[in-house]
Amino acid sequence: MREKGILQRDITEALGVTKGTVSSWFSGRYPPPTEMLERIATMLEMTLAELMSEDDALARNPVELSILRRTRKVPHDKLDQAEALNAAVLSTLTPSEEDDS
Repeated sequence: MREKGILQRDITEALGVTKGTVSSWFSGRYPPPTEMLERIATMLEMTLAELMSEDDALARNPVELSILRRTRKVPHDKLDQAEALNAAVLSTLTPSEEDDS
C-alpha cells in the first residue's frame, strides 16, 4: 500500500465500508470477505495470491500475525527452529482459539 500511496482511508472509500471495518481487517481481528480481498488486490495491482502472502495482515488471524511479526526479528541462523516452533504452536490451536486471540 505504501508503494502505491494507498491509505486505509482510500480502501474505505473505494469499498464503501466503514473505517472500523477496514481497521479490523488490518489488525487481523476479522478477515475480509473474498470479494473484498479481490477488490483490494485490484486496487493494489496485485494478484489475490500476492495479497494473501505471509507479509500481508489481511491474510492472517491475530495469533498467526503476531507470530509472523516476531519471526521477522529472529536471526537468520535460527529461522528454521523458529518456524518449526511457530508451526507447532499454530497446530495446537482450534479455530475458536484462533478467533478469540
